[in-house]
Amino acid sequence: MDAALAREIMIRALQVVATDAAGQIALFPSWVCIPDEIALTFHDARLLFEGYCAEEGPPAEVLSMVMALDATLKALSGTRNQDFWTLEALREDIRWQHIREEATRILQALGAPPGPPRIDALYARGRGERGLGGDVAEE
Repeated sequence: MDAALAREIMIRALQVVATDAAGQIALFPSWVCIPDEIALTFHDARLLFEGYCAEEGPPAEVLSMVMALDATLKALSGTRNQDFWTLEALREDIRWQHIREEATRILQALGAPPGPPRIDALYARGRGERGLGGDVAEE
């Protein structure tokens, strides 16, 4: 993997985080905890982005913004915040809106479009299950 691919993965993850709740819910299969998958997808992208962009990386302030967003999501993890990781919270909790706004600011700093979000090949799909691109797998 190279820095350009790591950047593209980060942009896609940020687009998932930045989209509205309905869009986020439509991206993921019904059998996952969607808020958790949003955070995990972003965290994994952050690890790649940080590691592969050291030499050709974005300005320091962009990396700092990415790290801060990851820290925000991490701080909201754990059993004391279990209500945050529900579909209801994803739709209604103001903290999710703030997280979306921060992801949008990072996308702007990267010069990337806000969407549409697209993540391919992360989940196996069963018959009739929506994939991350919104299509239906047929067997």
